[in-house]
Amino acid sequence: MKYRFLIILWTLLAVVQTFSAFATDSGHYLGGISTVADNGPFDVFRNPALLTRLKGNAAIGLETASLIKEIPRADGSVDALYEGETTISQDCQISLSPARAFEGAIAIAVKPTETVALALGYFQGYNRSRKEIRVEVVTGSSVKTIVLDYRDEDIVYALTPSAGFNISDALTLGFKTAAVSRKSNMRRNESQNSTNSGLLSKENEKTLLAEFNLEPSMGLLWNSYTLQVGLILGIGSFSWSKEQKEMKYQDILLPSNSYDQSGQTSLSGKMTKPPYVHAGMFLDINSLLGIGVEVGLHLPSTYNKSTLTAENNELRSHERKIVNKNTYSMAAGMRLSISHDIILNLGSSYQHTSYTDKSHDYSNLDMIKKETRHYMISAGADCFATQKLRISLSTQINYNRDILQNSTSIPQKISLDLSETDISLSVRTGFVIVKFF
Repeated sequence: MKYRFLIILWTLLAVVQTFSAFATDSGHYLGGISTVADNGPFDVFRNPALLTRLKGNAAIGLETASLIKEIPRADGSVDALYEGETTISQDCQISLSPARAFEGAIAIAVKPTETVALALGYFQGYNRSRKEIRVEVVTGSSVKTIVLDYRDEDIVYALTPSAGFNISDALTLGFKTAAVSRKSNMRRNESQNSTNSGLLSKENEKTLLAEFNLEPSMGLLWNSYTLQVGLILGIGSFSWSKEQKEMKYQDILLPSNSYDQSGQTSLSGKMTKPPYVHAGMFLDINSLLGIGVEVGLHLPSTYNKSTLTAENNELRSHERKIVNKNTYSMAAGMRLSISHDIILNLGSSYQHTSYTDKSHDYSNLDMIKKETRHYMISAGADCFATQKLRISLSTQINYNRDILQNSTSIPQKISLDLSETDISLSVRTGFVIVKFF
């Protein structure tokens, strides 16, 4: 039971990372570049300064994506003084089922004058995953087996209004605010068995997490005949969250320890995403070939977050201190015009994130460290069926590696190291209609 909190947190973080890696900006055709290389009305989700480059008076775009194939793999190890009896140092078994995910977006942009463009974008995404973690603990002549089964769903809705303004012939300024609603439904079933006593305990837990985020940012674009230089400045994310939890625990050997509890945290607001900057450049080498690069950096940040944890047969709220650091990204892409009506796009990107999670008031835990590395390769094509209709098709290959470590300073030392890797393939389709009035 002492591993429970650590494994739960690792699972939640892995689900969020899977979804965020899948849900990229519309610039995914060029490796996720978002500051330069205009993409019609979908620039509402990227650099809003690009909106003034809209061709025609208005445009509407629709885009969908599905996760076609995922190959997950995970392993872990335990090193602990279990129940004060003996020292454990061994691997734990982790079974992962392929995730299911899809997303869709619609964007509308209008250009009432040559110097002003307005746009509104709506995004919706869904992710579902399942994991089973098995830990075997040898205590004398008995072997205790702990099995945890997780089924998680994550739904995201986002509405993004944007505006772009031409300051001069070469300089454009843009603003956008993303209003993001996230709902997570997490279920966990745990059982503990012993070779000497059979079934020891069962536990069922259901957690509902609701979050609302506001993410304002501004964009700049300088462009010449062959060169674009773009910049996105974000002031961070303001988040309001609330957690509801139901937990039922049955102790077979000591029924008096059983309980059936429910509770919720109060609605709290805080700044959860630090200020960030993305800078990019796109160069048209000639009429057939263009290349782009981009780098991004998030500033370090610290905030506190409340969560419900079972302690002494009750659900209690505990404060966790989250420290974000070493978050950066790099992307590069190439655009090739093979004919007047067909454009090929190739790209790749790398993103690195890491942070620590300190829980001072939870007796079995001191600190958790998590590091994520995400690699992506994309390839796509834009086909202009008519002068007013553009059809897009792309594929995206993601490789993720998550590493979680925990350490503690309490007498009964518990150390749990977990790592997860997965390779996924997604397909994205979309169309844009321009000049429809």
